[in-house]
Amino acid sequence: MDALLRRKNCLNCFYCSKAHRSPDHGEEVLFSLTEKERQAASKQDFSFVKPVVAYSPYLRCKRGKWDEAIANSDANEIRASIKRLKCKNYLYFRKAEGMNFTAAIQEQANSEKNYKERVMFWLAALSLVASTIAAVASVLALSTGR
Repeated sequence: MDALLRRKNCLNCFYCSKAHRSPDHGEEVLFSLTEKERQAASKQDFSFVKPVVAYSPYLRCKRGKWDEAIANSDANEIRASIKRLKCKNYLYFRKAEGMNFTAAIQEQANSEKNYKERVMFWLAALSLVASTIAAVASVLALSTGR
C-alpha cells in the first residue's frame, strides 16, 4: 500500500469525500472516498472527480475543513494540500468502513467522551490513593508521638 496512506492526513480521513449536487433537486450527495480513489489521489490522479454528463463532482471535507465547491477555493491548491493537512476531527477511513457520516461523527464523539471519563476516573483514583497515604502517614505520626 502507498506509504502516504499510512500517515495521519486528510487523504486518509473518513471525512475526505466526493460530493455532487443532484441536477434534479440540487441536494448534495456525499460519498467517502474508496481506497482506490485515495491511492489515485496520493499520486495526483483526480480523474475520479472529473465532470460527468449530469453533474460535476468535487472533493469536500465532511467536517468542514475545506471544500472545493466554495467560490473562493482553489481546487488545485486543495488537492495538493490534502496529503499534508491534519485536523482534530481525523478518523482513519478503515476504522469507519461501512458507517455513514452521522454514525461516524456520533461514534467519534462517544469515543472522546469515554476517553475523558477514563482520564477523570484515573485522576480521582490517584487522588484517593494520595489521600489515603497522607492519612496513614498522619496516623502513624500521631501514634509515634511526633
